[in-house]
Amino acid sequence: MLFDVTHFGPEPTPAWNQELRTSAAAVASLIFGIASALGGCLVCGLPPVVAIVTGHIGLARTRQGRLKGHGMALAGLIIGYVLLLPTVVVLSVAVLQPDRAADIVRGFGTFVSNLVA
Repeated sequence: MLFDVTHFGPEPTPAWNQELRTSAAAVASLIFGIASALGGCLVCGLPPVVAIVTGHIGLARTRQGRLKGHGMALAGLIIGYVLLLPTVVVLSVAVLQPDRAADIVRGFGTFVSNLVA
């Protein structure tokens, strides 16, 4: 036999056959972004910051192409940055004027309930 007809191209490498894993940082960024949107940003101020940090980590890891989840990291990052402003406002008012902090939180709750309805 002059040539082998059973193979029509280069041998597939194991990387071609493997499914890409999703970045855990990207998933965490989206989860903390959603938690921030559901009011977690007003409770302690931590979820938007975690969403931003893990979003940047997720973007860096997915940009190399070995992991998927770029969209989740980007969404968590955007939500985190958008909700960082109300978090900073509420926390600064809570520190500077504690009697007005409850009014702001109540007003934000009314805003969110009207937005959802």
